[in-house]
Amino acid sequence: QVTLPRRMVPKAVRDAFRRTSSAAPAPAPAQKTSPANPRIGGLDIVFHAQLGEPLCELTKAQGPAQGSLLAAATWDGAITFVDGTNGEFKVRCGVLGEDPPNAIAFSSDSTWLVCCSDDGYARVISSDAGSLVLEHAIAEEPEPGKRRRLAAAEHAITLDSTSFVAAAGRLIHTYGVSQGKLQHALTMDANVRSLCCAPSSMASFWAYAAAYQGGVQLVSPSGDGICKLSSGRPLRSLAMSDEWLALAAFDGTVELWDMARRAATASPHRPEADRSLQAYCRSDGASLQWRADGGGLAVSGKRASVFDFTGANPKHPYRKDHGALGQPDPLPRVCMEDGSHQQLVAWAPPDTDTPATRLATVGKDGVVRIWQPHGMPLRKGGQGDPAQPQRMKAQFYTFLKNDAAHPTGDAVEPRALVWLGEAVVAVGYETGDLVAWRH
Repeated sequence: QVTLPRRMVPKAVRDAFRRTSSAAPAPAPAQKTSPANPRIGGLDIVFHAQLGEPLCELTKAQGPAQGSLLAAATWDGAITFVDGTNGEFKVRCGVLGEDPPNAIAFSSDSTWLVCCSDDGYARVISSDAGSLVLEHAIAEEPEPGKRRRLAAAEHAITLDSTSFVAAAGRLIHTYGVSQGKLQHALTMDANVRSLCCAPSSMASFWAYAAAYQGGVQLVSPSGDGICKLSSGRPLRSLAMSDEWLALAAFDGTVELWDMARRAATASPHRPEADRSLQAYCRSDGASLQWRADGGGLAVSGKRASVFDFTGANPKHPYRKDHGALGQPDPLPRVCMEDGSHQQLVAWAPPDTDTPATRLATVGKDGVVRIWQPHGMPLRKGGQGDPAQPQRMKAQFYTFLKNDAAHPTGDAVEPRALVWLGEAVVAVGYETGDLVAWRH
């Protein structure tokens, strides 16, 4: 039996099922985890909350409220705000319609949340009251006498505490929440696949980036497309550090543009990627995340992998290239786990004295795993024939530190992975369970 992700099922098909049943679609029956998962343990449950409906999206607050407030979107179209310290429900918004949100994002001050749905609307919700503040159709103005054409809205980010960016098909809208009006509209060459904000160091030059089949469009604060970065790969996710823009493809290839150097040398318009990386461990590019200080880039896949940007350059017999401080080490650090496909990756936030070096992953079996890919020991190996070292695809191997399964012990598919603090990690499961563990 093959289960397609919700976004791959045409809206007409979902609507047909919705007309025949008013109940939310039930998640796949849970299966028992194998005796080998979890293998180590060492994580203590902080809370286990149950939403009562299947989960589709989960995000955490930004700014001072980071880690202490969560927003969970469920298949019935509701948004529930959850206390990130104890799992208690704070307020619920259930007036968003029948379509479950495809994307949700907090404002920088966490006073409101934007969510996008298949009906083509972006809606803003007060995180304090749980009330609907406004809704906006992401569509072009129709010709006189014709109906407005709406496409599914699937991506949303917030630029600050006053505006959001949302995409539906090829169309992108920047909307001012405080003014209550559309600020900018932009049409891409193909459907938008991912959005990300510019780092604060570059926000005066460009506000956000939009990835689509063919490359990435950088957009200025005034809403103008300022330059296009080209890629011939099937793009899947987009992430930005203070220096590098990273793009991951379905085949696991990661392309990098050194945006800091381009800005310093006034050469931002060269479209080709500066570097291309491949982990050779069946990476899929579905989840891509930078370490908080830019010292590492993690990618999901059959085995999660990390590319180092600290300039450590450990010795390796098959090494052909080195990475200087701030430059990528082309040798991946592969998280060695023979269990489930690692669907999501997330770095722990830094503590007061040391950088964030703990990486969390969660597999299709719902087991959350903790790694130290920048710690020792790192074993040396690679893909290929050792008798021909010049052709080996070199790798480092890092090993599991701690893990934990869903509290029932069943294999339950995850929907989200977030850190609520430097030692607390949480998983949102498709069954509507929110579980947090302390490392």
